[in-house]
Amino acid sequence: MKTFLIIVFCVLPLCGLIHVLRTYLFARDVVRTSAKIIGYDEVQGEESLLHQYSFGYRARVYRYPIIRFKTQAGTTHTVTLQDERPRGDRTNTNEVTVVYPRENPARARIAHWHARYVLPLFWFAPALAILVVLLLFTLLALGNMHLPEFFNW
Repeated sequence: MKTFLIIVFCVLPLCGLIHVLRTYLFARDVVRTSAKIIGYDEVQGEESLLHQYSFGYRARVYRYPIIRFKTQAGTTHTVTLQDERPRGDRTNTNEVTVVYPRENPARARIAHWHARYVLPLFWFAPALAILVVLLLFTLLALGNMHLPEFFNW
C-alpha cells in the first residue's frame, strides 16, 4: 500500500511536473509557423517477441516526417523529426503547424495540442482522483454533505 501511495502521490506528479517544466522551457520563446512534409525517413525498429510470435519475423517500421519551413528571418530549414509522427488525418496532408525556438529552428516540433494539455493531466489524474474521493468521504463523515437520493438504496 505504501508503494502505491508513493507512486500515485509522488512519482506520477513528479513526472507531470517534469513534463510541464520541459514544455514550459521549450514554449517560452517559440515561433509558430506552417511547414510542409516533404517526405518520410523510414527506420526499421527492433523486432519484439510479440512480432516474432504473432506476426512472423517482421520488425516495426517507424516513419519520421521530414519537414521544410521558413523562419521569421526568411531562411528555409529542413528538419527530420525523430520523436513525432503526424497523427490522425494529418498523415494524408502535406501541411502541418510547427513550433520552434526562435534561436534554434532545428528543434522544431509539430504543434500537438495533447502534448501541452492531455499528458500533464494524465500524470496528475490519479492523485487528483484519490484526493477528490478522500475529500468527499471526509465531508460525508463530518455530516456536512448528504448523498443524493440515487445513492440511498
